[in-house]
Amino acid sequence: MPRAAGAINTINRVGGALGTAILTLVLQHHLDGGLAPAAAYGATFWWTMGLSAATLLPAFLYPGRERPPV
Repeated sequence: MPRAAGAINTINRVGGALGTAILTLVLQHHLDGGLAPAAAYGATFWWTMGLSAATLLPAFLYPGRERPPV
């Protein structure tokens, strides 16, 4: 468990930084494309929702642990 906690922490930090960078690029692309700032933020919000939904797919496939008999 201690090694797994360190790995999860590292993955969370790298994933958070990578996700922030990607969404910043998406926002900048929409702003450079001539969209109004509110529309650009709205489009980036939908990208955020899509990426969040994509992370749910592997989470649902993650095997559960067996519970000991009572």
